[in-house]
Amino acid sequence: MRRKKSVAEIMLLEYVSLTELGTLFGTTSHWIGRDLAAMGLWVPCGKPTPLAYCEGLINSREYDSGCEYPLNTWHREKTVAVLVARGRKLKTSAQVVLPQPISKYIVATLKTSHSSASKP
Repeated sequence: MRRKKSVAEIMLLEYVSLTELGTLFGTTSHWIGRDLAAMGLWVPCGKPTPLAYCEGLINSREYDSGCEYPLNTWHREKTVAVLVARGRKLKTSAQVVLPQPISKYIVATLKTSHSSASKP
């Protein structure tokens, strides 16, 4: 069984899983997925949306085990910035700046969905 990565180890990675994003925010991958879905970046069937790809948030690669589905990982810096702008609080005191370019659509979605964000 793999050892869970620490927040410091995750902050060094360029691309991370939803589970690792959850670790950064002190929550689960399910809540991160719900937040991303509310912004139009994730669909409930477990796939990133075309918008997530267009924004450069996704890196897809094949599993080493030959699984038919790709492993989708998220650009840590951009995805953390989007989640922080939506109202999520990082477990770390690292300062996050919204990287450019992030589309005006996502920024507008953040403004409208911020008040309805439910956080565990």
